[in-house]
Amino acid sequence: VEIDLNLEEDSGWIVRMLPRRTKLSRRPTLGIPEQILVSNADILLIVASLRTPPFREGLVDRFLVAASSGGLETLLILSKADLSTSEEINSIKELYSALGCTVLVTSVPESRGLDSLREFISGRTSVLAGHSGVGKSSLIASLFPGWRIKIGQVSKKSGKGRHTTIMAEMFKLP
Repeated sequence: VEIDLNLEEDSGWIVRMLPRRTKLSRRPTLGIPEQILVSNADILLIVASLRTPPFREGLVDRFLVAASSGGLETLLILSKADLSTSEEINSIKELYSALGCTVLVTSVPESRGLDSLREFISGRTSVLAGHSGVGKSSLIASLFPGWRIKIGQVSKKSGKGRHTTIMAEMFKLP
């Protein structure tokens, strides 16, 4: 949408709806209307760790299908490579690459893959999605060091993030 902001009154008005060229949506169950989560993004960055928390192929597969049906390009980001073995990384990378998915291996502490990620998303509107605790906030903080990003801890008890919800952030690098 195009909006007209009035900063003095902390308000705004929608003045025009623009056409939708891509979408990321979900339909929780049959009979429930489609819920549009994101419109007009170029690429869906699916972030998944291999160990902490463990890789969840079901979520990755659902994101790949949703992105494809909505016209979005995808990039599977295997995060926290510093916590995984080469065998773990390569088995997942080979599987998804064979399916035609672009896969990037990253490690924020090692700065591994970050330059490639910046280059891949430069000039395009991106959506970042994945389970809690997979490293989305750490990736954003490394891409945008001036932003104040809150980074949480993964629960030692369950090995999962504190939340099982999916966070999505939309951004564009110049």
